[in-house]
Amino acid sequence: MVVLDTSVVIKWFYGKGEEDRDKALDFMRRHSRNELQIHAPDLLLYEVTNVLVHKPDIGREVAQASLDVLKDIKLAIHWPGEEGMKISAGIAIDFGISVYDASYIALARVLKAPLITTDKKLVQKAGQTDDVVLLSEAGL
Repeated sequence: MVVLDTSVVIKWFYGKGEEDRDKALDFMRRHSRNELQIHAPDLLLYEVTNVLVHKPDIGREVAQASLDVLKDIKLAIHWPGEEGMKISAGIAIDFGISVYDASYIALARVLKAPLITTDKKLVQKAGQTDDVVLLSEAGL
């Protein structure tokens, strides 16, 4: 079980030739084969959609097709609820990060699963621990 953030998931749809794209795609393949469960806060859906619609080289059809694929993958999407929001707020305060980023860490802590990210600034602020792991260093 892992929590993936937008920086990893967007590599499934965008980022040909980007560093660690194969690793990101491998998480998707393993999830599709029921070898691994991928979890994310509901925020991921908005963030991925936002990236897709604002990339100038991605048209409406490609963005919508990518969102169809994301729906079909059937990630375990979590709404934070009141307790999740409190945990996210505490993490945001503790690390000086956005509540958005903190929501991924909060979910990882609740699930006792690692958050996999490519966001080096997040890892610097939160520290690379069992909670937060760079994609480039994530074991498969």
